[in-house]
Amino acid sequence: MARTTRSPSSLTWRTPLLGGLDLTATPRGLRRVAFHDKAEATTPAGDSAAEEILRRAVDEIERYLSGELTEFTVPLDPPEAAGFHGRVQALLREIPYGELVTYAELAERAGSPRAARAVGAACAANPLPVVVPCHRVVASSGKLGGYAGGPPIKQQLIDLESGHSEGA
Repeated sequence: MARTTRSPSSLTWRTPLLGGLDLTATPRGLRRVAFHDKAEATTPAGDSAAEEILRRAVDEIERYLSGELTEFTVPLDPPEAAGFHGRVQALLREIPYGELVTYAELAERAGSPRAARAVGAACAANPLPVVVPCHRVVASSGKLGGYAGGPPIKQQLIDLESGHSEGA
């Protein structure tokens, strides 16, 4: 059976907390989230199913940032990550809202207890930051570690979740 592939639709969206986000979706789900501090807002163009995914993603991110949403339900269609990176990126989705894990703990969960730095690389390669919560991974020392949107945004997301995680 032949499979039809449609090109992704993209949207650049501005939000006060995160600055600019470039969102890309396919008809199957959200494909990519990228930070851009100087992004100009655009409207989605392309496939109508992908546009609906983008609108849903924006709605859910806005509700998350206002403290109303603790779990994303927008369908995801990220590029396949193989091997260790794939295992780590799957484990990121299991970190509960408002909780933090260390790079070392995540390496242990992924079956490679000495691969904390590789966990950092897998987090850096996460195509869906915010939605797939790599911001919930910190260094054993308590330091933030890196983040695609920069350490201040990582801290803002951690603060947002810690402020809403109890009784939310």
